[in-house]
Formats: sequence, C-alpha cells, structure tokens
Amino acid sequence: TASRQGRPGAPLWRAVAFRSGLDPVAQAGVEAALEAAGLLDLWLLPDGGFDAGEHDAFAVASLAKPAPGYSLAHVLFTEADSPVPADTVLSGIAFAPSAIGVDHPAVIGADGTWRLGLAAGRWVKPEPSYIGATARERARRRRIAELDDRLGELAGTIAECDHLLAVVEGDRDTLAAELRRRPDRTPYAEAVQELDGAVRGVALLEDRLHACEQRLHERERDVARSLRRLTELAASHALPAGAPALDNLEEALRAAEMTGTVWHDRRAGARTARERAGHARETAREYQALAVAAVERAEEAAAAAVVLAEKLAAVESAVGAEHHQVLEQLQETQAAYQACRRLIKSVNESLAQLNARLGRLRGELGTALEKHAEAGRTRDEVSERFRRLAAGHLPADARVTAEPPAGAGARAVLESARAVAEQLASVPYEQKNVREAEARLQDAFHHAREVLAGRADLELAPDDDVQMLTATVSGVRAGAAALSAALRKERDERRSDITEAERDLFDRTLAGDTRRHLADRIRQASALVEGMNQRLERVRTASRVAVRLVWQVDPAQSPGTRAARDLLLRDPAGLSEADKEALYVFFRDRVEEARADNSSASWEDQLMKVLDYTSWHRFVVRLERGDGQGWQDLTRKLHGALSGGEKAIALHLPLFAAVAAHYQTDPGCPRFILLDEVFVGVDRTNRGQVFDLLVDLGLDLVLTSDHEWCEYRELDGIAIHQLISGDGDDAVTTARFVWNGYRTVPAE
Repeated sequence: TASRQGRPGAPLWRAVAFRSGLDPVAQAGVEAALEAAGLLDLWLLPDGGFDAGEHDAFAVASLAKPAPGYSLAHVLFTEADSPVPADTVLSGIAFAPSAIGVDHPAVIGADGTWRLGLAAGRWVKPEPSYIGATARERARRRRIAELDDRLGELAGTIAECDHLLAVVEGDRDTLAAELRRRPDRTPYAEAVQELDGAVRGVALLEDRLHACEQRLHERERDVARSLRRLTELAASHALPAGAPALDNLEEALRAAEMTGTVWHDRRAGARTARERAGHARETAREYQALAVAAVERAEEAAAAAVVLAEKLAAVESAVGAEHHQVLEQLQETQAAYQACRRLIKSVNESLAQLNARLGRLRGELGTALEKHAEAGRTRDEVSERFRRLAAGHLPADARVTAEPPAGAGARAVLESARAVAEQLASVPYEQKNVREAEARLQDAFHHAREVLAGRADLELAPDDDVQMLTATVSGVRAGAAALSAALRKERDERRSDITEAERDLFDRTLAGDTRRHLADRIRQASALVEGMNQRLERVRTASRVAVRLVWQVDPAQSPGTRAARDLLLRDPAGLSEADKEALYVFFRDRVEEARADNSSASWEDQLMKVLDYTSWHRFVVRLERGDGQGWQDLTRKLHGALSGGEKAIALHLPLFAAVAAHYQTDPGCPRFILLDEVFVGVDRTNRGQVFDLLVDLGLDLVLTSDHEWCEYRELDGIAIHQLISGDGDDAVTTARFVWNGYRTVPAE
C-alpha cells in the first residue's frame, strides 16, 4: 500500500470506539472479524470518497447500503477526537450474533464471523487491541511490558555474551600461542592433496572400470542373444552352429559353387569342342579325298615315267639325232616325279596329323557326350522339380504365374522358368539377400503361428533350397495364399454380421452404466488435468516462462474419434438416430482393429480394449514465454531455445504434476518422490517456486545434492542430513539439521 503519512483522514480503527455495555467477548469477536475481513484498516477520507491515485483500501460512504436491523452503528460510534465521521460507514455494515445467514453484502458477527459478498470467514482473539482508546492503551502497556521483559532478557544475554566474549578472547590468545608453537603443516597439506588426487584418480578409474564392466555385460548379453538366435536359425535350417562346422560348410558351399561354375564352363567347352570336331571331321574328309587324288595322280605319274623310260631306251637305241632333246624331257619328267613324291609324303603326314587330331576330338566328344547326358539328366530332374513346385501352392504364395502345360517337354518348362525369372527380376537373389529373406520369413512364421494358434497349424519345411509354408485348417492343407484368402473371407463374413450379443453390448455401452462410467472417467481426467494446470500457473520463471498440460484427442486416431468422444459426453436421451449410427460405426471400426490385433481374444476383452479412452488421447506440454505469442507446443526447437534453468522447469513441472495425479488414485498411499542432483541450473527464485508447487501437490520429497540446503520461504520444513567423511578412514557419519520455514537449526 501507499504511505499514509500526511494524508487527510484516519483508519477505521482509529476513528471508532465500542459503545458501553457491550460484552468484552463480543468486542474481541467484532474486532477480530473486522481485522480478518480487511475492514479494520480501511481509510476514511473527510469527504467520504476515495483517492484513485493511491494504492490503498478506502471506505466510500456513498456506496454504503443501510443494513436491515442491527448494524455496527449499534455497537460502535465515532470518537470525539476523530478527524472524520464513521457513522455512515458503520450503518452500512450489518451486525448479528453470527454473520452466517444475514442477507446483506457486508456482515460482522459477534462470534468473529464475517461475510463480504461471496467471501466469508471467522477469526477470534482474546481481547480487542485497536478499537477504543482504552483497548489501545491496554495493548500499548502490554506491549511495553513485553518489550521490558525482552530488554531484560537481552541485557542478560548481552552480559552472558560479554562473559563468553572474554572467554573466547582468552581462548583465542591461547590458540594463537599454540598456533605459533605448532609445526609446519606444509608436508601434511601436500600429503593430503596428493591423497585426495590419488583418491580422485582411483574413483575415476573405478568409474571407468564400472563402465567397462557394464559394456562387457552388455556385450556378453548381446553375444548370448546372438548365439541363441544362431542356434535357433541353425536348428530351423538343420545346420551346425559351431564356427568350425560353419566354416567347413561355407567352404563346401564355395566348392559346390566353384564346381557348378566349372561344370557350366566345361559344358560350354564341350559344346564348342563338339562343333570343332564336326568341322575337323569335314576337313579331314576333304584332306583324305585330296590325299587319295594325289596318290592316284602320283601312281599315274609313276606309270607314265616307266613308259617314258622304256620309250627313252627304245628311242636311244633307235634314234641318235634327237638324243639331247629327249634327255631334257626325261629330266623334266624326273623332276615332276620327285615333286609328286614329295607331295605324296606331305599329304601322308597331314593325313596322319588329322587322324591323330580326329582321335583326340573323338575322345573329347565322348567326354562331352557323357557330360551332355549328365546335364540332360540334371535338366530332367530340375524340370520335374519345377513342374512339381509349379503344380503346388508355391506360385500363388509367391504371387507369380508358373503354369507349364501338362506333359510339356524340357523346352516348355524352360520357357515357363524364364517367365518366372522375368517376373522376379526385381527381387535380389544374392546369398546375403537370401539369408535376410529367410530370417524375415522365420520371424513372420513364428509371429503368425502365435497369432493363429488354435485356428491353423502352420508348418515351415525346407524342400532343398526352397522354404515351403503349409497351413492345415480343419484337416485341409493349403498354402499361404489360400490361408490368406480364407482368413480374409472369414473377416469379411464376421464384419458383415453383427450378432445379437454384440448388439446388446453396444446398447449397454451407448445408454447404460458403461457409457456413464466412461463419460465420468473422461470428465474426471479432464478435471484432474485442469487442477494440475491451476497449480502449474503459480510457477513462472524470472523470464516469465510458464508451463501447462493439454489433454487432447490424439491426431493419430481415426477422424471419428473426437466426434465419438463428444457424443459419449452428451446425454444419451438427446442422441439422434444419426448420432447413434455414428457411434455404432466408430465402435465397429474399433472392434475390427482390436480383432485384427488379437483375433483370439474374447469379444468382452476386445471391447474393453476399444473402450480404453486413454489410448484416444495424448498429453501435450505447452509453454508461454510472456512475449505476446501466447501458449505454444513445446517442440524440440522451442526447448532448444530455452536457458538451462528454463529447460529444467519445462521438463520437471509436468512430471511432478503427473506423479501427483498418479498418487490421487490411492489417497492412503505414501506420496514418495526421489530426486537426484535436484534442479541443477535453476536459479534460486525458480527453485523456491518449484518447492512451493511440490508442497502444494503434497509429495513426500527425498532429494540428494552437493549444494542444495532447501532454505526457501515457500518450504515450510524439511530435514537435512549432511554426510561427513572422516580423515584417513572410510567411516561416514551424518549431521542432521532442520529447516523450519525461517532458518536452519541443528537437530537434537
């Protein structure tokens, strides 16, 4: 309030006095009621008005409404030396033995009760101390006596302090003399410092050791899980789990892969060799024909040479003139004969080489024919396996088309296999991808077997390199596609048919106790959140940051959730047929979702899941920074822009409110909350506000800190245990203190 020094007028208690004949108990009750209601100190101006420029409470005579019956004017009157009259104000305040039940805006009761408009209350005191000169004098004398007693106590305390001061002076002189005689503490201090350093080092190493042990335990658990997973996968695939055996298996697979690659290359080489052998066979036939022709020509030339030699002998004996000419022709014939012999020799050598090459090619051709026969048998086996797999449910399960005609040959099967490969061209088939797909298949298989337990018997059996999933439903074996179609058909049939029991449950939910209970729980939750926000409003940081909670319909829910929630909160008698149909549709969709999640659960269990209103909502923390932007959702970006203390406030307050709300479900339970290194980074003012909130929430607080003593006026009391360690040993003791709301004192 503003200063009253020099202001005209007087307070109400200074301007009035009790009339004679009023009982002292009633006097004390009237003064107590006026003081509790804030009327005792009202300021009376000489003109009976008020000063709008002053921050004070005034008694305005023009606003006083005469009380019906008795008023304070019947028990109080304006004192003769009062600078302002108070009769009009007193006449506007009703008086009765009790203020309760009197129809007037301002009532004072003799029993200490009072009422101002909607506000009411009661206070008592042993005797009046403000109204009337006698009461003020009696209070003044009592206060003087109290002060005299207090001065006497202080004089004794001063004397005692003087004595203790003299004792302390003597002890100080003695201590100074002892300090001068004490040895140097430097070595001890250095040793203590080294010891502290060593202790810190050991603690640091212990922390590191602990962290390493934790990581080791985590790695061991990971290894155990991986080993268990490896064992399961190995058992499901009939494979060894040991590393040496897996290495041997991997080497065998690589050898098989290499053998297959070599077989493929050898098959291609055999095909090429067969083609070359055919060409070589044709070439050999051509060379053989040439050699025969050359031999024939050579024989004809030899015969001609013999004839010519005989003719030469006859000619030489008969003719001499042309002797030289004949010799020349004979030499030419001899040269032609030698050339023919050399050609024959060359042809014979080529023929021998061709025969040798032909032999080798016949050997390679035999090997190639054997490999071709083996490849044919393998092709027939693969074709037969492809026909068998294509005739089963595997193509439908894999969503591919594979229909080789009945009795088709290898070429038709090959064309069908190529068509399947084209349909699966986008599917990766490396060994790593196959292993990952098999792992996913195993997980999905186990999950499906758990979900469909009692409805279908699932079996996952390997067929060479293919995993065959088979489901037995009602004694009939089918594939995954057929099982999926059957389940979809069953779902559609159940979706299109609402039984009478389901209709009855719907009716009881929409118009019975279940609906009322659900609506009451939603209203209670909303009121609980509102109560939490009323407490949170009292905590605002020095930078004007405040926090509140919003309990709203989760946007991730279906669009009809909010409308269905609003309809549930309305009176069932006021629901139209369209509203009821909307609720039917909403609950029907929720039931189908519950069935899809766990189809083996009973109808009642599924409906309880549907009516879980907490899953319809979510909490949102909102922040108001006093910058004119209003309340904003607390996002990562907004949280990152806050100071360290504001971040702690924004995170702690909603948690405290949630804990208090949780404890309200059982009023008799301990409201325990443990905080470690409490409110680090929060300034003192904000810490006091947070402690005030904790007190208001009624939480049983236990906290640890290396700096916090909880000396805040908002905290009415707390026990403090300070841990004290001894010098040179591991003993730890505690010193207990108590904060009583005013100061910290040692506990006995």
